[in-house]
Amino acid sequence: MSVSMYISQLRQREQEVQRLRKNRADKNMRATQARGKAANARALASRSKTPSAISTYLRQFETHEKEAHRYDTEVSNFDKQIARAEARVADSQRRLSEEHAKAEKIRLAEQEREVQSADRRMQSISRTIHQHNEIHNEFRTEIENLKRVPEKIIVAFFAADPAEGAQKRLLLDEEVRSIEARLRASQYRDSVKLESRWAVRAPDILQAINELQPTIVHFSGHGSEQDELVLLDSEGKAKLVPMAGVVAAMALAAESVRLAFFNTCHSFRQAEACAEKVEVAVGMVTSIGDDAAITFSSQFYSAIGFGKSVQAAFDQAKALLMLEGIPEESTPRLYARSDVDLSTLTLVHPNVPASNI
Repeated sequence: MSVSMYISQLRQREQEVQRLRKNRADKNMRATQARGKAANARALASRSKTPSAISTYLRQFETHEKEAHRYDTEVSNFDKQIARAEARVADSQRRLSEEHAKAEKIRLAEQEREVQSADRRMQSISRTIHQHNEIHNEFRTEIENLKRVPEKIIVAFFAADPAEGAQKRLLLDEEVRSIEARLRASQYRDSVKLESRWAVRAPDILQAINELQPTIVHFSGHGSEQDELVLLDSEGKAKLVPMAGVVAAMALAAESVRLAFFNTCHSFRQAEACAEKVEVAVGMVTSIGDDAAITFSSQFYSAIGFGKSVQAAFDQAKALLMLEGIPEESTPRLYARSDVDLSTLTLVHPNVPASNI
């Protein structure tokens, strides 16, 4: 049955209960009256003096007692009828509740289907908008990246190798030759210019930065475990430059310098600190051998010369160490400023044509 039919049935059964209760109340009242009359007749019989009067009142007593008993029986019958009628009311209420619940379930299911359908439409619209925004953002990012990438970048190569005692000289000239050779073999070789400075003293760094306005500064030589960079003093001896000085120099050069490359031992803290001032920095977590230093740096700049991202160049340089069987691929570390995406950071404009060989 429908909800309306169950409601109609419930009302009819509730009315039946009310009718039975009314009849029961009437019979109960009559029973009470009959017992009152019986009690009165019995009292009169007890006060009467004559046998005839006593007999008359006793007969009235018996008559009223029987009448009260009959009414009590009818009241008991009504109680049973009322109980059955109330059971039917409860059954109707239960069925009505079930029907209400069923109808509500159907309504909620339909509502849920409508909500889901609306959600699907909104998701489809949102995906379309998101895709359009992604395409727009990609174009905007690409345009911004291209605006920032110069047609030619300069790598300022700073070399310092103080000759003190029996310390073995570093193969810095071999590193420069290897980097130059790999850059000449790269696709965008005309876009990268390597400028080297030798026997570097502290003032030489700022002088070269002011002259060259480099995109990359590259330090090659020695580093200490106390985060110091080893340069030369005026007498050609070792001069330890504290990390704070190196970081300050990079901060001042941040207008042009985007990458600081420390191809020196124990330079990872210097690189990490400099990456807060320039966009990205490379450093070494421990000492690094000549072969590893030359292999890593030359492949890094080769990839840069092919228009690869900084992350791709770093990964390729580590891969070459493994290909060459040089077990120092875990020594170089790459650090970036928090707002820099290494996977998209490109230093060489890919649209600059290579020169003819």
